[in-house]
Amino acid sequence: NTAQRLESIATPGEIVVGPITYRLAGRAFEFEPLGPLALKGKAQPVEAYRVLRSRDETVALESTPLIGRRAELALLRQALAGAALGRGSALTVQGEAGVGKSRLIAEFTMGLGTGVDRWTGRGRSYDRQTSYAVLGSLLRSAFGIRQADAEPVARAGIEARLRELGVDLDEAPVRLLLDVLGYAAASFDPQASRRVLLEVVRTLLRRQLTRGPLLIIAEDLHWIDSASQAVLAELVKDLVSLPCLFVASARSEWQPAWPSRRVEITTLNESESRQLVAQCLGGAAEPALLETMLLKSGGNAFYIEQLARSLRESGAIARDNGVWVARRSLALLVPDTVHEVLGARIDGLGAGPARVVRAAAVVGRTFWSRVLERIVPSPTVTADLDHLIEQGFVERRGIDPDVTHAFRHALIQEVAYLKQLQSQRRRLHVRVADAIKDLFAERADEYVDILAYHYARGDDDPKASMALLAAGQRARRLYAIDEALAYFRAALEHSAKNPAGTLAAWEGIADVEGFAGRYAEAAAGYRQALAAVDPADDAARSRLTRKLGVVHLITGDMPAAIATLTEARDVLPAAADREQALVLLELGQVYWQQGSYERSRETLLTAADRAERAGADDARADAYKHLGTVASLSGDTTMAIEYYERSLRLYETRGDVSGQANALNNIGIVHRKEGHYLEALQAHAKALAIRERIGDPLGIGTSSNNLAQIELARGALDEASGDFTAALDRWSSIGYAAGVALARTGLGIAAVRRGDPETGRQDLQRALEEWRQLGSRTYQSETERYLAEAFLPTDAGTALEWAQRAVATARAVQAIDQEGVALQVLGTVQASRGAIAESLTALERSREILQGTGERQELGRTLATLARGYRALPPGDSRRSEVEALVGEAATIFRELGAELDLRRLEAG
Repeated sequence: NTAQRLESIATPGEIVVGPITYRLAGRAFEFEPLGPLALKGKAQPVEAYRVLRSRDETVALESTPLIGRRAELALLRQALAGAALGRGSALTVQGEAGVGKSRLIAEFTMGLGTGVDRWTGRGRSYDRQTSYAVLGSLLRSAFGIRQADAEPVARAGIEARLRELGVDLDEAPVRLLLDVLGYAAASFDPQASRRVLLEVVRTLLRRQLTRGPLLIIAEDLHWIDSASQAVLAELVKDLVSLPCLFVASARSEWQPAWPSRRVEITTLNESESRQLVAQCLGGAAEPALLETMLLKSGGNAFYIEQLARSLRESGAIARDNGVWVARRSLALLVPDTVHEVLGARIDGLGAGPARVVRAAAVVGRTFWSRVLERIVPSPTVTADLDHLIEQGFVERRGIDPDVTHAFRHALIQEVAYLKQLQSQRRRLHVRVADAIKDLFAERADEYVDILAYHYARGDDDPKASMALLAAGQRARRLYAIDEALAYFRAALEHSAKNPAGTLAAWEGIADVEGFAGRYAEAAAGYRQALAAVDPADDAARSRLTRKLGVVHLITGDMPAAIATLTEARDVLPAAADREQALVLLELGQVYWQQGSYERSRETLLTAADRAERAGADDARADAYKHLGTVASLSGDTTMAIEYYERSLRLYETRGDVSGQANALNNIGIVHRKEGHYLEALQAHAKALAIRERIGDPLGIGTSSNNLAQIELARGALDEASGDFTAALDRWSSIGYAAGVALARTGLGIAAVRRGDPETGRQDLQRALEEWRQLGSRTYQSETERYLAEAFLPTDAGTALEWAQRAVATARAVQAIDQEGVALQVLGTVQASRGAIAESLTALERSREILQGTGERQELGRTLATLARGYRALPPGDSRRSEVEALVGEAATIFRELGAELDLRRLEAG
């Protein structure tokens, strides 16, 4: 009757169930509570639930009640209650294998009421080198994506969930999520991938938490991959003030990379062990048998369960008047370890089930039936699996779209795996990988890490080399440094007789070392790769030599960079347009960094021409971007804008959103230098919008800081402070130390100009210390001159010291524009101290320098300050006649720039 009433309220294609079905099926399906509903013929409202989807992984229902663990269960429930009130926390359930960690968590989750969403995931022994394996399993749970789902299904799940949560993401971060889940390749450069991924997951988590409390469960984290661990460490830090409970489980020796309360699961005490023995046997045991089981098990719940099964299955014990008694010597009946118990149980299986359980152990903790049928060509596989389910070795996990099974415990898989000769396992691993490639031929890229795992443990080195290289490239793309290096080094071991594999492995190692900032190791890797190049392969030799030249460029060894890049260019045949373009791009950068702007321009124009002939729009876009930089440095802002806009159009054509944002950022910087603040604001706002859509925190911070700089220049101090704060917060969240110091510098001077010099001095001195810790002098002069400005109203002597330091620092780093601005500040300080001659000397030199740069606003400030200095000269000094012209020129500059604060100060005299 109840079922009929529920059916009547369900819409077509919808399943609605009552409380009994919800409790029974809660482990196999996800539900949405509909609340108590008034049903016809029912005196009381009935709790109803809509079925959303089947769970990818279910936990087997336990046939016996949980014994003990009351304190631990209460602790988990108390933590969840606190999270529901906004007091988020992290707990780690830890203990030895088989002690009952998963059983405790299963009991905890089954006791949950409605209104608590869950994300669940786990580590697997064969995924420790798979980039973002654990994070991917949590995201699959969050998006309702099953392991066997094809990419279109996964994309639909992601997009539907994002719409449901009100998250507006660009295509690029959606592709990144798919990449993390093992599907499409993302369009981000490797360094940006982790930043963007962290920001996307943070956004997803925040939106999820607006719907109510969230429980995140990540089991078996002693097998976590380092990329997932790094992201989870950042996410868990955010939970303190959020309605979220993060529960991890791991073996005792594992240490979490985030603050977490440890929940230690110890062995059962004697009383609890006796209860469990009775439950597992289904009755009392004779004293001698009971004491032997207690002694050998040591209170390990899984050992007790498996031992009881083993004794009953083997007929080693029998009932006598309702009591279980031993039929043979207890010393021979009871093995010393759980591994021996499991081994005996496997040996006691029939030939068919034993063969299937061993083969399944090679496939993994969770395995597809179709794969198993390929590697065990027997008509009885299905029946053998049913027998293994009946005997408690495995459990069925899902039937749609593929039938999957899983070992009930990791130890069962471990023992079944080890009960085979190594040579047999190696052959099976290759057969498993071959089966996956064959069965999922159209989706082979999705299983690149699984294929690498199996082939690496097999006896086919060529296949192992290829699979490991592919997995290394995926990890490199996702900026999973540790995993990428592990894959490439493993590929090297399997490429002893394969020079091409050796070259690719060393090149991969060097690329990743370079991404990680370990440039000596990167250079060594490229040299190893060069040693493996076929003498006739000029393209490979040039490519590797070019990459070695880039390392020299980054480390500042310009002579070596020029020599190496020139060698890379000369090795290439004339028709190799694309590689020629890439080499010339790097040479062009070397030349402009040396100040050889004309030579750089000619080199980059040739690079653009070669790239166009090769149809390489990515290289052509980069060439135009660098040409814009050269034009800007040369003072030709018109050409700079033109080149940047060309690069922007190419990035748009290619769908390169990061390139678009960078081009817009450069356009904004040039407009700001010209004093075209409206155009600069528009360009930076567009760049910010793109970066917010793709979730790039580094780029968002950069755009916010650029907007703040424009607002500061225009005198919009409150707006500037707000954007500097936004940049500081964003950069702090990703640990970008240089950005933090830069934003703090801006906050400091904004506070000074707002009339709060004390706060400004604190921010600026802290920023200066951060620059020193970083060993960076790029912005040191700017920070020092701001400190002079901050101290000037109350302490002219200290202000003078800071102004002199600013000039000296600018000269030391040969920053001519910074020297010009620092001299302006020095002249202002000297004037306040009555040192008129020294003041005018500094200001006149400042004018001379700034007239040769694009710093128009700073030139206007120097002219205004110089006018005040000339006005104070004695009546006979000829320089007094220049005052009116200086004021007029400064006013014109300020009006054109919209620098209202500077203009007001000028007009006030």
